[in-house]
Amino acid sequence: MMAEVDLEAEYRRHVGSLSHYASMLVGPDDAMDVVNEAVAGTLARRSLETVRDIRAYWFKAVTNTATSWHRSRFRRVARERRAADDASVHSDELWDLDGALRILGTLSVQQRAVVYFTYWADWDPEQVASTLDISTGTVRKQLGRARERLRKELHDD
Repeated sequence: MMAEVDLEAEYRRHVGSLSHYASMLVGPDDAMDVVNEAVAGTLARRSLETVRDIRAYWFKAVTNTATSWHRSRFRRVARERRAADDASVHSDELWDLDGALRILGTLSVQQRAVVYFTYWADWDPEQVASTLDISTGTVRKQLGRARERLRKELHDD
């Protein structure tokens, strides 16, 4: 049970990895806001009392919060960008951070999460599935869709 755990110490211990993960999902400018909103939500709901793996629980909370942010803020921003600039991503643009983030932004939050845990954290599908509370089949399917989408985005002129 979490009642005996020092939540402040747990937060300090995991905030770096949570922030890095959130940066992948929503970008570096909003990462800490997403992390703090996710952690605060778990504290406000007192949902940590029966959690065995607080780190995995907070990763899932960050994923859910990022999904919510993505639905509201990032879809609006994406629409505004498309309206302002219908230009395709060219291969010479891929070397700058904005171009890379724009291409990653074409993935769903769940796809970005699966890509992050698979390639940056070097987790196997079972670890990814457990953390995101999805099946290993869904992990593989989302990873395949993400790869295909990235391949398409990188090769479209």
